[in-house]
Amino acid sequence: MGVSVESSVVRRASIITLLVGLALVVGGCGRGKEEPKRSALAESLAELCEQARADTEELGLSSEKGFAVIQPGAEIGVRLAGEIGKLKGATPAEKEQIASLAEYFRFYHNEIVAAAKLYAAGNSEVYAITVGRARPSLVSGEALATRMGAPECAVRPFPDR
Repeated sequence: MGVSVESSVVRRASIITLLVGLALVVGGCGRGKEEPKRSALAESLAELCEQARADTEELGLSSEKGFAVIQPGAEIGVRLAGEIGKLKGATPAEKEQIASLAEYFRFYHNEIVAAAKLYAAGNSEVYAITVGRARPSLVSGEALATRMGAPECAVRPFPDR
């Protein structure tokens, strides 16, 4: 007629066990474990990007210093691309990523160098077109660097306006 005391106890114990297990999962059981360290490649990449960003920030904002800082800033980016290209990947996939990342940044910064020359020659409209054409390469490079474990490469020296 009714539920036995024994089955009621088993049911409660099962429910308690389930709730405790759920609490451990939700609560992050094993939080004491450290996050895996990023690879030496990601660490080197992050250092290169942070240094290039610091060098660019030292130049100052173009809105404060004038257009003259655009080309030197882009040249810092070209050097960064060259340094990235010299990094050594441990796997064929890393080697391919390094080559792609270096090319994304090289293309973007070379285009900015060219755009600065066009602007200096009085072609401000062509400057804007060149910068617009180059920007997707920068965005792709930032995304790739982030996937590689170096989100520092996606932090731009100055905020976009």
